[in-house]
Amino acid sequence: MTMKRICIVTASCTIGIGLILAPRAAEFQELVSADNFWYWQAFSGVKNIELHGLTQTKHGATRIIVQDARVFSNESRTQGYLLAVESFLSIYEFSESVDKRDEGRKEFRRLTGESFDSPEEAKSWLKANKPYLYYSEIKGRLAIDERAKREGIPTFKYREVQP
Repeated sequence: MTMKRICIVTASCTIGIGLILAPRAAEFQELVSADNFWYWQAFSGVKNIELHGLTQTKHGATRIIVQDARVFSNESRTQGYLLAVESFLSIYEFSESVDKRDEGRKEFRRLTGESFDSPEEAKSWLKANKPYLYYSEIKGRLAIDERAKREGIPTFKYREVQP
């Protein structure tokens, strides 16, 4: 008999850019990958996350089930945060609303620690640094793995041989 490790995630959230939650009385259920869990955590402002080691969560009115032990890995969290960074960059670059563009820029800065005068500069920075980004628990955001970047080896490949 094979056992899968799954986890219970308990969360409360605030409404993020473009995220519409159902009324509290309604309840939906969604199975998500570990990467997508971290994307929604970074993108929609899920707060007070508790990973318990078994199965479910509340995300506003949505029950999220994460059946992927990778939710505990830094690589999975990094991939989810990178997806959110790319979403905010698109909002910064393409939104017709000045307020939405400004919010996209601020959220890009929150997740990367970097601020740019234009979406083009941010896009260029992300393209140059994406392979070397990882989620830093200390900074609470993505950070550049300078050693991996100097070697020209993507962070998670580099860390397999240089912990």
